[in-house]
Amino acid sequence: MKPFLIVCLLFFVLVSCGQVQWNQSSDWTIYKIQVHDIFKVPIDSLNSPDTLHLNKDTIESYLSSLELIHPKGPITWMGGYIATCKIDGIRRKIELSNYGGFFYDENTNEFYRVSKEKIDSWVDFLQNSYLTLLKRKNIR
Repeated sequence: MKPFLIVCLLFFVLVSCGQVQWNQSSDWTIYKIQVHDIFKVPIDSLNSPDTLHLNKDTIESYLSSLELIHPKGPITWMGGYIATCKIDGIRRKIELSNYGGFFYDENTNEFYRVSKEKIDSWVDFLQNSYLTLLKRKNIR
């Protein structure tokens, strides 16, 4: 019985170590970068002053219902936003789709989606945040 329990515990530890702890993410920032392919922008070039920090509570409410998705084929992006966040003190580049409620984490090469009930409000939140960033830049 002990070996079985130890194997189960080790399996649980190994599985949980590979998962991103999105609930521990912080410093979500969206960037005013207008390029055709957001995937080609390297993280080291994201030192633009044209940024907006996203509301921590709002982000947490969406990330609480996140699911890892495994697309069977390539995902077609019809536009999106570049964002970063920090997990364990490490800055990560995230590509946010402007539809569908999903995003791509470059560190893990994985796609995530907010719960289906929250997709529309997530898309609206991102769009409004980006528009706020554009308006703020025009006021200065």
